[in-house]
Amino acid sequence: MLDQNTSHSVGRPDDRSVSGEPIEAPLISAKAISLTRGGKTYLQAIDLDVMPGEIVTLIGPNGAGKSTLIKLFLGLIQPTTGIIERRKNLHLGYVPQIFNIDKIIPMTVSRFITLKQKYQPDVIRSALEKVGAAGLEDRQISDLSGGEVQRVMLARALIGAPELLILDEPVQGVDYAGEADLYRHNRQNHSHDRQPFHHLEAEISAGCYPVRP
Repeated sequence: MLDQNTSHSVGRPDDRSVSGEPIEAPLISAKAISLTRGGKTYLQAIDLDVMPGEIVTLIGPNGAGKSTLIKLFLGLIQPTTGIIERRKNLHLGYVPQIFNIDKIIPMTVSRFITLKQKYQPDVIRSALEKVGAAGLEDRQISDLSGGEVQRVMLARALIGAPELLILDEPVQGVDYAGEADLYRHNRQNHSHDRQPFHHLEAEISAGCYPVRP
């Protein structure tokens, strides 16, 4: 269970602490949120502000409530107590923890990326290139490896120009080499000095550590 004592790693821009500098409003602000269902408490007294320029990482064992907190941020479920405030007209990009592909349904990567909104082929190619998935646009998504699927999911989340990117254990099912490469591309996308997605202001990701006996 995540609670107010659960640690999270936060990257903040240096100029936030400069005296006299205005502090921007959070993209998302969670205030004293708790979630209880069926007599079980999943989250308790969580306070968290996600500011522009931050990379926030939620770390905990399986079942700790990381994915539940992300669903609250996305508005998919509502807290039992507390409030979640989002910046007006906040545009979110989301990469889910699990994405099941029906191998019976034929669908190319390009078609998958454009399910909700149409994009020109050159825009799709550019998005795939920026996440290390160049040349996959005409491949059947059911034929991709776990690492390739995760890259496609990341490209799909970023191509819509989100201000906040939310990733729920994005390297699940990816080998160690693919995991390192995926994180490298993701950090490059977030870097202010060479960021190809200039709209991206902040990021939340959830990770997992093993529970030792």
